[in-house]
Order: sequence, then C-alpha cells, then structure tokens
Amino acid sequence: MALSMWQGQVALVSGAGSESGIGLAIARRLGREGVRVLITASSARIQQRVAELQAEGIDARAMTADLTDELQVKELADWAHEPFGQIDILVNNAGMAMVGSPESLVEVAAMDLATWNLSLARNLTSAFLLTRAVLPGMKTRGYGRIVHISSTTGKRGINPGESAYSAAKAAMLFWRLRKPAISPVKCWWWMAVIV
Repeated sequence: MALSMWQGQVALVSGAGSESGIGLAIARRLGREGVRVLITASSARIQQRVAELQAEGIDARAMTADLTDELQVKELADWAHEPFGQIDILVNNAGMAMVGSPESLVEVAAMDLATWNLSLARNLTSAFLLTRAVLPGMKTRGYGRIVHISSTTGKRGINPGESAYSAAKAAMLFWRLRKPAISPVKCWWWMAVIV
C-alpha cells in the first residue's frame, strides 16, 4: 500500500465534538491518511470523539477549549505543539453552536449587541485566534495548510434571523492571508454544505 502524501503530518481540527459533524469527519479522513490528529471542542464530549478515532487506529489526541477565549486558544496551541513539535494543518471548523448554547436566530431589529458579538466570536474570531496561534510555527518551518470551513449562508444570507452568522461566514469566505506575510503557507476556503 502506497503512503499518503499526508502521512506523518500533524493536523489540528476545531469543532470536532459532534459525533455526526463535519469536524469529526475531517479528523477521521485525515487520520485514515496517516495524519496525526489533534481535535478540540468546547465540551468534554471531545474525549468520546478521540476515543472513537483511537479505536479505529488513528493517532489522535483531544483537548477541550473555548475558542472564543484568547487565553484558552493560547493554551490549546501550546498543548497541540507538545506531542509533535509542530502543526502542519489547521482546520478552522468550530462555530454555529456550543453544547448548551445554540446559535440564536434573531432578526436584526430585535438583536442585542451581546447576541451579535457571540455569533461573531464563535464563527469568526475563533478562526482568527487559532490561525494567529499556529501561523508563526508554519512560517518558521516554511510549510503549513490552513482550511477555513464556511457555509453557503455566507454567500446568500437567506435565512431570517441568521444575519450575524451570515456576516461571520461571509468574512470566512473572503478572508485572505497576504502571500508575503505567510509564504509558503497556503490557505484554502472550503464551503461546507449540510443537506
């Protein structure tokens, strides 16, 4: 069997707590390609997900973190670098909801600032904080892959009450890292569509 081009690389995947979510599916696929996988979510259920991956023979580790909290993101990045000394792939998948705190669907005229800010923090700021935390190591090594998971809502904004979520996902679609600042780190934007 031929080795995968990803064999031996290290990936940090956020938002991998749901057993049926995109984050876990990405972590599983990367792990099956020989990538060592570090997963995170905002609740302790991430330990169940890592156990599932390990049961499949995937080299996986997990840590709970609130990615809207700058200090917790720094602690996560430090933890993620410990076992292998690097992060080659960052998948910014976290967003939408946290256990016990679903995304609020509120019309703009009725939305308070706290609701707006919470949605932006979950769906955009979390990706900024994680990217900022791992980018220096990628730049130093001259290698890295960053994947932002977005939504069709970022392009269409068609669902009533999702203006904050739509604004955050639109920002994810159009967020660019300037080449001189990160070369040769590459950034991809994937749109995740759940049917």
